[in-house]
Amino acid sequence: MPADRPRAGLTISEAARRRGVSTRAIEKGLASGRYARLRDGSIDPASLSGPPDRGPASQGPDLARTRATHEVLKARLTKLELDEREGRLINAEVAASLWFRKVRAVRDRLLDLPAKTCAPLSGMDDPAAIRVLLDRELRQVLEELTDEPPSQTD
Repeated sequence: MPADRPRAGLTISEAARRRGVSTRAIEKGLASGRYARLRDGSIDPASLSGPPDRGPASQGPDLARTRATHEVLKARLTKLELDEREGRLINAEVAASLWFRKVRAVRDRLLDLPAKTCAPLSGMDDPAAIRVLLDRELRQVLEELTDEPPSQTD
């Protein structure tokens, strides 16, 4: 190419800058025929149109896959909302609060057992009768766990 004529196309470095890729990517594109050379050996700018080729990882998610994922998540959210309206789900904070109050009430009742059973036990000599009394009192306290939960206004 004569030195006095300007080049019609781009150099590899210019093409790489324009595409936002490495010079090696442009060289590979030239070798595979993805980019075209002009008669003077420069790269045809028209062949560089379209999104940059940076490999599958950087091309962004496939639109169909994105839409499918969106629809799946939307369906899950709709199911959760329906379950909540129908009373199959409750707020986690409400559940934790109810459980805390229930366990605290059972704990308090268990801690009261020695005071409650002290007088009756002091007059008993029969180990079987002592066992029956303790068993009855413990079962009564522990069965509170299976009772209906306390109301949220307790």
